[in-house]
Amino acid sequence: MIKETHQLIAFQNRCEKFWENRKSWCQTALVEHLFAQEVEGFHHEYIENYWDGEAEDEDADVVNVLEWWLIPGDLSLALKEQGECILDNDFGTWWGRTTSGQAPYMDSAIKDIVHDLEQGRS
Repeated sequence: MIKETHQLIAFQNRCEKFWENRKSWCQTALVEHLFAQEVEGFHHEYIENYWDGEAEDEDADVVNVLEWWLIPGDLSLALKEQGECILDNDFGTWWGRTTSGQAPYMDSAIKDIVHDLEQGRS
């Protein structure tokens, strides 16, 4: 049990280091303001892996983005593969985070990316 706890803590530390090395910034207020102002590139149709309940796929889950994080390109590709919401336009690339209340590196998507990288599946 102690060994498993140490392994879990070590993995969590690697996830934190991975996240911190990616130079990401929370820009929720900015992105929501740009959506509200209907700035070109800030419309829901620009978001990959997003469904607001108005599309044809009735079986899909509605996505509720709680935070917007400006992220680098390599992270956006990995998050897209995880099925995460990504807003990509001429101004930058943002991750539409659907969880809140804990550090982003604790999200399952980030943990899955780190795990895949460690297993050589990047």
